[in-house]
Amino acid sequence: MRQNVLFKAILVVPFVVMTFFAVITAANADGGGNIHGNVTTYGDRYAAKVLVFIEDLQGDFEPPEEHAVINQVNTEFVPRMLPVLKGTTVDFTNTDTGWHNVYSPPQSVTPFNLGTYPTGTTRSMTFDNIGVSPISCSMHSNMRTYVITLGNPYFKVTDKMGQYDIKDIPPGTYSLRVWHERLKAKTQKVTIESGKTIIVDYRLE
Repeated sequence: MRQNVLFKAILVVPFVVMTFFAVITAANADGGGNIHGNVTTYGDRYAAKVLVFIEDLQGDFEPPEEHAVINQVNTEFVPRMLPVLKGTTVDFTNTDTGWHNVYSPPQSVTPFNLGTYPTGTTRSMTFDNIGVSPISCSMHSNMRTYVITLGNPYFKVTDKMGQYDIKDIPPGTYSLRVWHERLKAKTQKVTIESGKTIIVDYRLE
């Protein structure tokens, strides 16, 4: 009797395991696709801190509750470029030793002026308009940063080796764009398939 029970258990366990992996495979198949790539510039040098994003993927995406942060330290904005999802609030924190003024000019997609404020102070701005907002300090002409407001969360900034990964993208055909403040932007069409990864490299000039 015990041998029969043991024999049935041996048969059932592989069936359960196979069913479990079948469910996982089906779940993965119903998911999105991925883009991996490398961005280089003159002489095939790595292009770090370049924004790569899907430009035309439509949807209703909730911005994060947590604020993004641009710091002011050593008379510089850190980071130099910040991509955010539409509706994100950015905190401009002054941790420098002196006063700063934070503003974006009238030709910006989100013009604003947070005024002049001292060290230890934070003032905030919510970015609701898709596009580029160049940001400066009226007291220090060398200070510059860019907030890039995007309509979907499918974007990534390249690492120090110029590499990027954008994951779990809904299947479809889209425009994939790269942006850098000093280099010419480039766009190309990509087709995303469920469960697949495509390689898209760029060389900027």
